[in-house]
Amino acid sequence: PYLAQVWIEDAAENKLNGPLMVLPPVQRIESGGKSSVRIQALPEIDRLPKDRESVFWFNLREIPPRSNKPNVLTLALQTRLKIFWRPAAIKIDAKTDTVPGVEKVTLAKSGGRYVLNNPTPYHLTFVEGRSSLEAKGIAGFEPVMVAPKSKVTLSSGADALGSAPVLALVNDYGSLRLLPFQCAGAICQAQPVVIPQ
Repeated sequence: PYLAQVWIEDAAENKLNGPLMVLPPVQRIESGGKSSVRIQALPEIDRLPKDRESVFWFNLREIPPRSNKPNVLTLALQTRLKIFWRPAAIKIDAKTDTVPGVEKVTLAKSGGRYVLNNPTPYHLTFVEGRSSLEAKGIAGFEPVMVAPKSKVTLSSGADALGSAPVLALVNDYGSLRLLPFQCAGAICQAQPVVIPQ
């Protein structure tokens, strides 16, 4: 048997007591057993922004029993998952493959790098950069999650991404979608999303 400890953190990785709560926070799980936890919204959930998503971290730590045998290595595993709170005002139809407004995303060259501007109310996660739709992912591209209505500088140089950059976007279902950009000078505008082959 082992103990399972669960908790929620905010985007800055600070432990929270609200607006979301996990029940039970600690439980004993027998060998070969299964369990479930419940994520409960508290009344403070109404204080979250209504015009954009909020993100939280769900943490699960498995605490194994102490061994009585000598020279035994015991590992405690921790799993972290993102939880997105999407207000009703920006709800997306479940049949939609990508978030609305993703074609409004822009890239702007600045100091040899691209600055990605996300004007949408959704968190956008980019896991790969390419120099074209047919090209393979470039080396050194660091995955990045861009918060709603914010900007972030991409890790890869603008030269590596080229003049027709393509970013691989993760949709709500965990599938990759390619977001090609068309550049005019220092500004690149997103084009319609492409499903990779």
